[in-house]
Formats: sequence, structure tokens, C-alpha cells
Amino acid sequence: MTRSGPRQRPTRGDSPKSWRAWPPAGSRRPASSPRPGAPRRPATCWPWWPWARPGKPPGRKPRRRGRTAQFGAAFAALEKGLEQHYPSGRFPGVDRVLQEDLGLLGAAWVHAEPGRREEALERLQAHGAQLATEPSLRFVLTWETDANDVDLHVYDHQGGHAYFRDRELPSGGELFADVTTGYGPECFAVSRPAGRGAAPYRLAVHYFSRGPMGYGMGPCRSSPTTVQEG
Repeated sequence: MTRSGPRQRPTRGDSPKSWRAWPPAGSRRPASSPRPGAPRRPATCWPWWPWARPGKPPGRKPRRRGRTAQFGAAFAALEKGLEQHYPSGRFPGVDRVLQEDLGLLGAAWVHAEPGRREEALERLQAHGAQLATEPSLRFVLTWETDANDVDLHVYDHQGGHAYFRDRELPSGGELFADVTTGYGPECFAVSRPAGRGAAPYRLAVHYFSRGPMGYGMGPCRSSPTTVQEG
């Protein structure tokens, strides 16, 4: 991910350095082929799930177990992430990402176990979250180096471009925050994406600054999450 030479913010006319289309034609998984001239190892798509680590909100799914246990363990992990105190000025927007994660997971949990609805609602309320009740689409970017600035760019089918300077797409959707101090998460979310004429979306990851350490390590992880009615 490290690059030599001056680092400048991309403009609307710049070509993405690594990109993905969502949803890709004929597939339920993101396309993995970069454009010509892109880095040899483009951003890898991994799930975003906060799993407690000291000092930062990380992103791996818990191991698969029984369905009920899986929901319970994931819900508890998100609660722990919301209860954790992060350093001042770090991870802007992470509380919103975690609260929405909790609402999405709560909706799936209630659907699987209707008898635990009241418990889920109480736990959601205790953490300032709401049960997700409508379809949504989200892209979350995380990376593995402190004090680095990596930017998420989202392009829609209508030519719209959401990034750190212009966080909303005319077709709908918003980029939550511009994280410039390492790790992420940078999140773009749109509610009720069907019928907007905005798909397919293209994601670009721009490595703006490698920070005082002088290097970057580990992959970027761009995670799409789709929630449908029913």
C-alpha cells in the first residue's frame, strides 16, 4: 500500500487506484479485478464486525457456531465495542457505525428468535441504537495501520461521487466521517437502495497519507452489507 512521491487528494476526474462494483453482474460477491495500473494487491473485501481489541474497533466475524449462539455472541461483541472508551479524537463516527450494526443484527436476531424481541429492544435502547426496520446498503472501510489516512470514494451509476469533501450522493446515501488518524472505519450507507437507479456502485480506496511511521501494513477491508425486507 505504500507509495512514493507526493500524495494529493483525488479530484472528481481522477481514476480510482483500486475499485469494486457492487452488485457485480452475474455474481453476489464483489468483483476483484482492478483496473489497469491499479496496485497488484487491491483492497480485499472482508466483513466488518467490531470484535473487542484494546484501543481500536477491529473487524472480524466471530467463528460460526449454532445460529442462536452466533447471534448472541455477535450482539455481545457489538455492545462491548460501544461500551469501550476510545482515545480522544480517534475513530470519528465509530459509535454511529456500531449502533447501526447493532440495529441490523438485532433485526436478524428478532427474526430468528421472535420470543427475544423485548430483550433485544431493551439492549438496543441501552446503547442508543434502534432496531433496523427498512432495507439498507452499507460499505465500511477499515485498514491495519495507525496514523494513516485512507479515503473511501463511492461512485453511483448516475455519475455521483461521495467522498470526504462531498459526503452525500444526489441519488441517496451518506459517508459518515473522514477518518485521518488510522484504522477507520469509514462508512457509506444508503437506506432503501432499490428503485434509486444508483446501482451498481463502484468503490475506490485512495491511500492519501502514510503518517509519521512512514509505512503502511496489512490490507484494506471493504465490506458491503445488504439488508432486504422480509
